[in-house]
Amino acid sequence: MSNLDTVSARKLYHGPEKQKGVTKVFCSTNHLLKFKNPDPADLEAVFNRIIFLPLLNIIKSEDVDTNLVDRLLEERDYIFTWAVKGLRRYLKNGETFTMADVSEKIKNQNITQYNFAKIFANEHIEPDESSCVLKTDVAKAFYAAAADAGLPKPPKTEIYNCLERMGITGVKETVKGLGQQWIFRGIHLK
Repeated sequence: MSNLDTVSARKLYHGPEKQKGVTKVFCSTNHLLKFKNPDPADLEAVFNRIIFLPLLNIIKSEDVDTNLVDRLLEERDYIFTWAVKGLRRYLKNGETFTMADVSEKIKNQNITQYNFAKIFANEHIEPDESSCVLKTDVAKAFYAAAADAGLPKPPKTEIYNCLERMGITGVKETVKGLGQQWIFRGIHLK
């Protein structure tokens, strides 16, 4: 359901009415989101609608402030002013929340785990008509980049399929000193 969908509902003993959907879903998790066989365009839409709120502070039971309510009440004028400033910024931004840097980082981690092959290709592969690269070397570089990004080892088919979508296909040729090998022509690794 999106905010463009309408929902039909009715009050008890009344006729049905159409209403615009205004549902917001909240969830709490300690792990990145998982999707099976996601479409990259759908993922981008999903992650653009999520606001990540990382709860990074841990308060031990011995550090709990038992006078917190009283202290907050003393600061209520400042808290109200802070909330009004936030509301003004929200309205000024077209009713869109400002994304904190840490929230943006978590969003990008989620996106990266599904589009990592594309990111890798953009950052580590350059067109070069005079070059060719062994498929196994592309896979090794892909695995190393995933490990550097803190991601689990992805299947090598991810980068191969990504390159194919970019018009770069593997061919089997005889490579001097190595015999028959699968290679990618017209690229080199940065």
